[in-house]
Amino acid sequence: NSGASSLAVAAVTALGQIGGPRVLRLLVRGLKATDPAIAVAAVDGVQHLESAEVVEPLIGSLAHKNARVRAASLRSEYSS
Repeated sequence: NSGASSLAVAAVTALGQIGGPRVLRLLVRGLKATDPAIAVAAVDGVQHLESAEVVEPLIGSLAHKNARVRAASLRSEYSS
Protein backbone atom coordinates (compact mmCIF):
# COMPACT_ATOMS: atom_id res chain seq x y z
CA ASN A 1 0.00 0.00 0.00
CA SER A 2 1.75 3.16 -1.19
CA GLY A 3 -0.39 5.39 1.02
CA ALA A 4 0.69 3.57 4.16
CA SER A 5 4.29 3.57 2.97
CA SER A 6 4.20 7.31 2.31
CA LEU A 7 2.77 7.92 5.75
CA ALA A 8 5.43 5.76 7.37
CA VAL A 9 8.20 7.57 5.47
CA ALA A 10 6.77 10.92 6.60
CA ALA A 11 6.65 9.70 10.20
CA VAL A 12 10.23 8.42 10.12
CA THR A 13 11.39 11.67 8.51
CA ALA A 14 9.64 13.70 11.22
CA LEU A 15 11.25 11.59 13.94
CA GLY A 16 14.65 12.29 12.46
CA GLN A 17 13.95 16.01 12.46
CA ILE A 18 12.72 15.92 16.05
CA GLY A 19 15.85 14.09 17.10
CA GLY A 20 16.89 13.30 20.62
CA PRO A 21 17.43 10.06 22.47
CA ARG A 22 13.70 9.26 22.65
CA VAL A 23 13.48 8.57 18.91
CA LEU A 24 16.63 6.46 18.60
CA ARG A 25 14.85 3.13 19.15
CA LEU A 26 12.17 3.96 16.60
CA LEU A 27 14.64 5.04 13.94
CA VAL A 28 16.80 1.95 14.51
CA ARG A 29 13.68 -0.14 13.95
CA GLY A 30 13.15 1.82 10.72
CA LEU A 31 16.63 0.85 9.53
CA LYS A 32 15.40 -2.75 9.46
CA ALA A 33 12.21 -2.01 7.51
CA THR A 34 11.57 -4.15 4.47
CA ASP A 35 10.23 -1.09 2.63
CA PRO A 36 13.36 0.59 1.23
CA ALA A 37 11.82 4.07 1.38
CA ILE A 38 11.26 3.71 5.12
CA ALA A 39 14.75 2.34 5.71
CA VAL A 40 16.36 5.16 3.68
CA ALA A 41 14.35 7.74 5.65
CA ALA A 42 15.60 6.09 8.85
CA VAL A 43 19.21 6.28 7.63
CA ASP A 44 18.72 9.99 6.97
CA GLY A 45 17.02 10.42 10.34
CA VAL A 46 19.64 8.77 12.52
CA GLN A 47 22.26 11.14 11.15
CA HIS A 48 20.52 13.99 12.99
CA LEU A 49 20.81 12.24 16.34
CA GLU A 50 24.53 12.89 16.83
CA SER A 51 24.87 9.76 18.94
CA ALA A 52 27.49 7.07 18.85
CA GLU A 53 24.66 4.59 19.46
CA VAL A 54 23.61 4.85 15.80
CA VAL A 55 26.92 3.62 14.40
CA GLU A 56 26.34 -0.10 14.96
CA PRO A 57 22.77 -0.09 13.56
CA LEU A 58 24.00 1.86 10.52
CA ILE A 59 26.72 -0.70 9.97
CA GLY A 60 24.02 -3.36 10.16
CA SER A 61 22.02 -1.57 7.49
CA LEU A 62 24.93 -2.11 5.10
CA ALA A 63 23.64 -5.69 4.89
CA HIS A 64 20.09 -4.62 3.98
CA LYS A 65 18.70 -6.58 1.04
CA ASN A 66 17.95 -3.36 -0.87
CA ALA A 67 20.77 -1.56 -2.69
CA ARG A 68 19.22 1.91 -2.08
CA VAL A 69 19.38 1.35 1.66
CA ARG A 70 22.96 0.10 1.50
CA ALA A 71 23.97 3.11 -0.60
CA ALA A 72 22.29 5.54 1.81
CA SER A 73 24.14 3.89 4.69
CA LEU A 74 27.44 4.26 2.87
CA ARG A 75 26.74 7.96 2.25
CA SER A 76 25.86 8.63 5.89
CA GLU A 77 28.00 10.99 7.90
CA TYR A 78 28.89 8.13 10.24
CA SER A 79 30.50 6.04 7.52
CA SER A 80 33.23 8.60 6.92
